[in-house]
Amino acid sequence: MLGAAPPALAQKPGTFLDDLGTTDVLWISAAELRLRLQDLLEARTAPACDWAAPLAPGLVHRVIFRPQAPAALINAFHLDLWQPKLALTLAKAGPAVLARQKIEAIAKRLAAERKWTPLAGVNGGFWEPNDRPVGALAGEGQIYRASDHQWTFLLGAGGEPYLGPVTFRRVVRIGAGAIALRGLNAAAPTLGAHLFTAAFGPQTPPLSNALEAVRLDFEPGAPMRINAPAKARVAQRRSGPGPFELQSAQGWLVFLPGAEEALQDAEPFALDAEAVLEIACDALSGPVDLALSAGPVLVRDGAIALGDPSKANEAARLEGGWLEARTGLGLSANRRRLILATVDSSRFGLSKGVTLAGLAEELIRQGACEGLNLDGGSSTVAWADEGLASRPSGLTGSRPISNALFVCQIGPAGALP
Repeated sequence: MLGAAPPALAQKPGTFLDDLGTTDVLWISAAELRLRLQDLLEARTAPACDWAAPLAPGLVHRVIFRPQAPAALINAFHLDLWQPKLALTLAKAGPAVLARQKIEAIAKRLAAERKWTPLAGVNGGFWEPNDRPVGALAGEGQIYRASDHQWTFLLGAGGEPYLGPVTFRRVVRIGAGAIALRGLNAAAPTLGAHLFTAAFGPQTPPLSNALEAVRLDFEPGAPMRINAPAKARVAQRRSGPGPFELQSAQGWLVFLPGAEEALQDAEPFALDAEAVLEIACDALSGPVDLALSAGPVLVRDGAIALGDPSKANEAARLEGGWLEARTGLGLSANRRRLILATVDSSRFGLSKGVTLAGLAEELIRQGACEGLNLDGGSSTVAWADEGLASRPSGLTGSRPISNALFVCQIGPAGALP
């Protein structure tokens, strides 16, 4: 019956749609939602609406338009983290940290390489002026960056989520020695020991002050995950400056000034010596499949968590008080449902954007008990059903982005019941 949730998605105790936050949702088919959404994206005026459609068992696409000033068009994807045939993954734009692509191209690459079927996605986290990701970034069996950050979302291999501060331990063990890493895939390191993996790109930075470098060959095809040691062997030693070439399943352990003590005993670095890379954190106990730093945290315990804007030194002070396109991530109180939400902002479309506080309120309306701000502005984009689900704020379509969060069907298309 139109207006009622399909039987498999009805709000019953224990289902992932508990506390959806409203009873006014009009349930329609995914095909009808796509047609209605396209009309909304092209319209200059429209009445209020709140539509939802199942994209797969355990995944719902919800579209809301609120015409009251400031008008807002919201795409929200609700994912059941307990659904074994769906996976949330972080997909990079190309194989290197520096790469950027439009979300449509990232979805095609993900489908071709992983043999999964992307169903829905949004843009991911921030990057620094040097195009390096902020904080932690990991997914698809790669660790791109593992730097401490106060606002990080983690997803464990068993589907357990975490949202909060993360501190990493970075160690390379060769023989009986343990080398503490100052950084992983850093953009321009100057001191200490650093590791660069093939995820960095085709070669390391110039590293003109390198004292020595040790090439590690990791097991081909083996994933690199936080809280899961990665085995390798010493394959080469070099002295002097870089850059050093990086190929698949390779890494360079580079010693810069300040790492002389680790170089005093060269015996552990003998060719073919066994090595282990350990990137670990205490936020989750088991292997971590996905890590994404962004911020600030928007929602805590079901309430807006932004700080007092009058306190300039407050870590979570209120910023983003202007209307803008924005993207957010939320978790339900039972931590079973993950919410990915975007709010459009376009000079030519219906939606005028929201403030950070407005995004926090929207996540709460969607049922979030915890919420995190992701990258926004011209990077904000929603993708579903093999096409854009949002209207980009730029004049030339969606902006090339560094990474995106995708909900994927595990296995080929048509495998879900």
